Amino acid sequence: MSMTTDALARPVHSGLVLTPRPFAREEEVSLHTLPDGMTLLQMVERLESLGALDPALRPWVRVTLGAARIDRALWSRIRPKAGVTVFIDVAPMAKSNAVRTLLQVAVIALSAFVGGAIGGVGGAIAAAAINVGGMLLINAIAPIKQPEMTARQERYSLNGGSNAAAPHEAWPIVLGRRRIFPRRCANWYTLTVDNTVYLRMMFQAGIGWVDHAEPRLGQTSLDSFDEVTLRWRTRPDEDIAPLFFDRTPVEDSLGLPVTSAAGWVTRSAPIAADALSIDIAFMAGLFETKESSGNPKNRSVTFEFRYGPKGGDPAAATACPFTVGGC
Repeated sequence: MSMTTDALARPVHSGLVLTPRPFAREEEVSLHTLPDGMTLLQMVERLESLGALDPALRPWVRVTLGAARIDRALWSRIRPKAGVTVFIDVAPMAKSNAVRTLLQVAVIALSAFVGGAIGGVGGAIAAAAINVGGMLLINAIAPIKQPEMTARQERYSLNGGSNAAAPHEAWPIVLGRRRIFPRRCANWYTLTVDNTVYLRMMFQAGIGWVDHAEPRLGQTSLDSFDEVTLRWRTRPDEDIAPLFFDRTPVEDSLGLPVTSAAGWVTRSAPIAADALSIDIAFMAGLFETKESSGNPKNRSVTFEFRYGPKGGDPAAATACPFTVGGC
């Protein structure tokens, strides 16, 4: 094996073997002698200043002492002892998609050359073996970058409570003072206003008029929650009519996959409906994954809504702009 050498000024005590790029040829590997007392970071910077190492490759530089790979954060703190050989190389890392692409091109070219040179069935088998073996090697050297998962954020949503609805069943009569779980006497539904979701529910404590105290959500008092509004109708003389339940609400949680290529997505409303609302929610956020790095980037989408008679052509239906408050 042959190497080129480069002597630096000042008395020398330590040796350094540099492989300046991934898959360097044997003649490109160089041996350098360095002054005593330099840190690993100073060695890398000295090689860059001499032109022996490309500064643009710094993110992929690896430093090894003996059999130990040195963490990048420790380069500025470690000074090799006299006589210790330092190995610095540039290796393709997971983020190096350019290297992966070049390797794939090289494998394809090699398989085509070998297959053509041998010819026939043997050439096809050899080309296939090179393709399979080459891709396995590429995956080991420069694996596909996996998306970086950012810190998980707590995301909350509202849905109906566990209070049961009991249509056409016997209704309880409350006697004395006791803890109860009032039954739902109407379908719950949600309403979104300026990115705030409100859950509306109506309950019936039982037959007759009752007093109330300490409403809770599970074991937690409702006083602990913000923006909770309660309307009680516990006496005949209060004359409080239902505010948001003058009609029977119906809500469908569709969870539909919507793509531009799929065209219009249609759903039918109940025949007695006199108002419609549509909520769009991105519970995990809206983002697009970068092909080069696998990291998320901001993304925006536009929805179009139309309404018309059942069975009609959606393209000819009346357009309904998506605005807060409906159309």
